[in-house]
Amino acid sequence: DVEAQGIWSGGKWRLELSRKLVTGEEDDVPLPTTPGRLLGGIAVFDHSENDDHAISETLNFEFLHRAWQEG
Repeated sequence: DVEAQGIWSGGKWRLELSRKLVTGEEDDVPLPTTPGRLLGGIAVFDHSENDDHAISETLNFEFLHRAWQEG
């Protein structure tokens, strides 16, 4: 339920994630609809068909809610 694209540049990763604000999944926190911050983590599955995955440390997500631009 998450789409991601990462770019390595200048010795750092920049990662853009996309998902529904409310997924309906029991283990997904609803994302805020107003600007603010939320603590959370990311589980990474490397094309695995089982529950083997890596979990990030606690991350600080900042929600800016900029107007969507296509193209």
